[in-house]
Amino acid sequence: MLIVGVENPQGEKTYVAAALPSACGKTNFSMLVPPDGFDGWKVWTVGDDIAWIKADETGALRAINPEAGFFGVARERRLRPIPMP
Repeated sequence: MLIVGVENPQGEKTYVAAALPSACGKTNFSMLVPPDGFDGWKVWTVGDDIAWIKADETGALRAINPEAGFFGVARERRLRPIPMP
């Protein structure tokens, strides 16, 4: 479960949640950095692997990351992709 927060330069916050399979790039997506030309935009990770989501008393969804840190991506460690079974 991936949850990423995004804030525009005016301070409006939006969250992106996605339930995706293993080894599909959730951690890479969660480490998104706004590119040049997107000054003032902020992106942060709530959860990149496990996220607990619960509705509060008003029906708003609340989420936490029960893990400390990221699942882990080591860049440039394989010269070729891992073959799919």
